[in-house]
Amino acid sequence: MRKFNKKCAVFFLCLLFAMPIFSEKPFFDHAELKVSAQGTLVRDDSTKADSASAYAGARFLFRDADFRAYSTIPKTTLDEITFDSFESPRLGAALFLFQDSFPITARAGSLSLSRSFSRLSSPSPSTTANPLALYPSPSLGLGSTLPSLTSSKKPLAFSVQTKFLKSGVFEIFFDEDKNSAASAYSKRTLSKYSSIFAALTVSRAFVENNSSVLKKNGADFSGTFLCAGEAELLFRNPIFNADFHAGIHESPFSNQAFGFSIRSESRFVLKNFMLGSSFFALPTAQTAPRVCPLLGQNSKVVRTIFQGGINPQLALPIKRATVKIGSHALVSQKVSSTKNAEELLVGKFRAGASFSWRDFFLRADYTHANVLLDGNPQTKTASPEEYYDFALQTSFKPKSFALKADASVKIIPPYSEKYQEQRLYSASVSVSPGKKRGFTAKGGFSAKYKGEERTDGNISTSVTFKTFGTIRTSVKCGVDIKI
Repeated sequence: MRKFNKKCAVFFLCLLFAMPIFSEKPFFDHAELKVSAQGTLVRDDSTKADSASAYAGARFLFRDADFRAYSTIPKTTLDEITFDSFESPRLGAALFLFQDSFPITARAGSLSLSRSFSRLSSPSPSTTANPLALYPSPSLGLGSTLPSLTSSKKPLAFSVQTKFLKSGVFEIFFDEDKNSAASAYSKRTLSKYSSIFAALTVSRAFVENNSSVLKKNGADFSGTFLCAGEAELLFRNPIFNADFHAGIHESPFSNQAFGFSIRSESRFVLKNFMLGSSFFALPTAQTAPRVCPLLGQNSKVVRTIFQGGINPQLALPIKRATVKIGSHALVSQKVSSTKNAEELLVGKFRAGASFSWRDFFLRADYTHANVLLDGNPQTKTASPEEYYDFALQTSFKPKSFALKADASVKIIPPYSEKYQEQRLYSASVSVSPGKKRGFTAKGGFSAKYKGEERTDGNISTSVTFKTFGTIRTSVKCGVDIKI
């Protein structure tokens, strides 16, 4: 590992100091110095001690390079914090080569992956069922990024990204744990308003059994490297959008070589009306162990066998304001994570409405989740859930200051006579004086009630100082008080 570190450092430094010969643009852009500290003071009846956490680091951005170094003190009790509490630094470097001819971006360090890789790593479909969903286009590729102030520690990794033809992108990634991934995607314009995207992503990762349920049901396996791949096809048009994803996953079980997953989403828009739909299925679930229909590259079990959803929405413009109403219904067939691995058919329904006018936003939601349609659940966690959400957001931005405020309420009615109604309240306000907004003060609170008794509460305050220019700094200090 040390040899790999030294070779990467020498390689990047040599390229960095060779960059000035390729361009006449300014060599140095800016530097960023960031510090963030958060303390937690316990003032309730619990036995927890006061604690604190902190983040610190720096970023140096050149015309053709980006260097970052961050470190973290994880949440630690105040009497145990020392300078040795800092974890080993998260380092990262990127080089942007030949940007005007044959662009290449090389990254090394504590890298994170997202986009297509995240869907390959965790194939499970979303169960959020947002009734007012915006349906953003899914991002393609590996999405390799350098560490940030609050990112988690990752194994030392290296990635290269380059472009081919006019709109194609190719990426490759590997880390010191011998995990690797590659992706290629491209866009083709069909007409003035229509385009199609195609992507292919493959990965090889070390997968292990982290579930005691698999062991109890005779589906244990030894950790090993498994391969996976996913093909994606996206169509974009102002009236109709469609996404299709097909994945293949190598199986660790002797009675199954590969598992397959299919996912699709679509959106149809006609003036102020929008109809969204989603579909997910595991065609090979019947040949896999019942307790593990599919295993993702992140070693987590995909328990959803089938899922279908429909989401109608209607937007009503009223002068300068907009009212949106929508609903979202989901039906899911899944395997429970209990010892007996029951197969359940459950439903989820959400309805919502929002009102927006300038910088004012109001929203109300109703959710009825975990509705049993078929099956015999053995645990209380399978009981139906019903709750109401209300949220308010507003902001004022005159020339002399900026103010933002938000508040929310969640009401959970009792689903039987044995339980009491629960209510969750939260609110926050932030103020930034001046034109540059170099100083921000924020305060907020949250509280949880069960019946008439408050069971949890929190008061939070923070201040942030920022400077701008060639040397940019950001210092944030915050305190949470448990009440």
